[in-house]
Amino acid sequence: MEKAKIPKFLVGIEIETKIHPCDFCHECQICNDCPVCRYCIRDRDYCTRCNVDEIIDYMVENEIISGDKNEIKNENGEIDHEKVCDLCIEHEVWREVICSDCNPCEDCEYYRNINYCPLDDYDWREVVLPEDMVNMFETAYVDGSCGLEFPTVTFSSLKQLHELLRKFVDIAGEDNLDAFHVCGGHTNISFEGWTEREEIIKHNAWYFLDLLSYMFLNKDTWRRWEYKTAITCDSDFYEKYSGIYIKYYAVEYRFPDSPNNPDNHVLLTAVLLGITMLPYKIGYDDDELNEVNRIYNEINDYGNFEAIRKDKRAMNYLRDKLKVLIKHIRPYLKEFSKELGYDLEKALIDRFNNPQWLNPNWTLERFKLKTIPAKTIHTNVVQLTLFDFVCRGEVHAEV
Repeated sequence: MEKAKIPKFLVGIEIETKIHPCDFCHECQICNDCPVCRYCIRDRDYCTRCNVDEIIDYMVENEIISGDKNEIKNENGEIDHEKVCDLCIEHEVWREVICSDCNPCEDCEYYRNINYCPLDDYDWREVVLPEDMVNMFETAYVDGSCGLEFPTVTFSSLKQLHELLRKFVDIAGEDNLDAFHVCGGHTNISFEGWTEREEIIKHNAWYFLDLLSYMFLNKDTWRRWEYKTAITCDSDFYEKYSGIYIKYYAVEYRFPDSPNNPDNHVLLTAVLLGITMLPYKIGYDDDELNEVNRIYNEINDYGNFEAIRKDKRAMNYLRDKLKVLIKHIRPYLKEFSKELGYDLEKALIDRFNNPQWLNPNWTLERFKLKTIPAKTIHTNVVQLTLFDFVCRGEVHAEV
């Protein structure tokens, strides 16, 4: 088998999450109308939540009142509960004494999450992106479809990208990257001279959209349907919310979900690289694209994976298409396998039999190569920002 000539490439992932910074968090409103505090303010009385001795001790320790407690005594030298209430409310002592035992956030999905949580003044940037990872991402921003979006810098190495995705998922948590929350994982690819092959790329990539959707997408991917619509004509490739979006500096595959399974996403990325790098058009009848779109829409618009799986004709069609895919991108898979240390061809076949929507915890570990992985491909290429993709020469995108 002829060795594939891997051109100098760049790949970056736009990782969408359900994480929201403080300005978008509405989970703490219960504290604005706390029944405990409301009862106290209205009736000037102690409820079961309050411990007068604890409140007084706190005020003494923090020099709100003097040690002799004269500020809260009545003319008979006894503790005046109303004065205690006044000072407690004025100095918000209740935050320290009552709230610490209240646990109003116990069932809140944002509580001490990696979201910016007002409790303890957590900073989501420090929690989400440790210092050794900050330079691997561009500045995060709020995406209108979900929450914070973390665009990676571009990589010329699948191994490095894989390692970053694993670290990020460990920190962010799988649930925060779930397609259920409309989180996408747009994959941007470019390589030297790709614009000269634009027609070839569109022809080949469109053909495999149904197969890749069936194999690599999550069961709730349909919730993202309006951000990755089917390709119906050539002009759709230049529409922002199409499943494949041709930018002037890269090919953006918008149909992938957010990489809550890094192994699944890196295998898909290797396949997309192989398809994108093919120097020739794969032969097929244009009428087949009707079937491609039918299956693509069943999955991406309605989440009808099971209907496709039960359709023998559709499954035979997809199975045959998988053979075609492997036949054409095998040389690329072989090279990427050496770098990653996994047999990607075997993994790809297994991924068809055990697709992501059925097996979300699928891993590459069963496909480890016995030999030592080769050196990283193109490690001499400097990591660039997502908008520094290579077009004709060095082109910088305008944000």
